[in-house]
Amino acid sequence: MEKETIQAIREAEMHAENTLKEAQAQRESLLERAKAESGQQVKYLTDEANSAAKSALDAAQQEGETLRRQALKEAEQQITQLREKAAAKAQEAQKAILEMLV
Repeated sequence: MEKETIQAIREAEMHAENTLKEAQAQRESLLERAKAESGQQVKYLTDEANSAAKSALDAAQQEGETLRRQALKEAEQQITQLREKAAAKAQEAQKAILEMLV
């Protein structure tokens, strides 16, 4: 009976050791898979962030270009108005000079 008990204990110990080894192997496998998946997730999120940043930058550049063109157009209109006023003032000055001479 002692032999059977000792044998049962040895079998239980071997079973426990095998179970422990399997658990460790599963743990290592799960860790490797988690590392791989997290690396893929980081790459995906990084790519998404870069894409969003590029889209935002493109939109900002387009808006900046639109604002620049609008400011240029307004400046050209102001220049045209100033030239028209200057031409009118020049005509008034010529008319006043001619009146003074006559």
